[in-house]
Amino acid sequence: MKTETVVAFVFLFLMLWCVLLGTAAESVKKNELWWCGHLAPKYQAEVEVRLDDGTRCDLLTESEAIEVDWARKYAEAIGQSWYYALKLDREPAIILLVKDPEKDQKYVDRCRLVCDHLGMHLYVEETQ
Repeated sequence: MKTETVVAFVFLFLMLWCVLLGTAAESVKKNELWWCGHLAPKYQAEVEVRLDDGTRCDLLTESEAIEVDWARKYAEAIGQSWYYALKLDREPAIILLVKDPEKDQKYVDRCRLVCDHLGMHLYVEETQ
């Protein structure tokens, strides 16, 4: 095999590797944990606070136990937020992550109805 061919092959391999790494790094942004870390400074919160039973509160502020979840998982977020709030003696709160505002609005509306009824804070963050 000629040296030029080997060099070209190595170059193409490295370029492909860089593209794959870049794609993987972008997909991390869609991860709930990444968003917790990204939003923690805005809400002045600790990230992933471990409770005595091994569960983890996504964000914990001086006054709120905040569950961070995708809009379509709003029902889970309501229950988890209340659980963490009771365990940590804080107010329950939710941050819904919205990928597509038009498609996710129905979930936000459903969650807001329950949160308003229960006196919970609901925050909405667009991820795009």
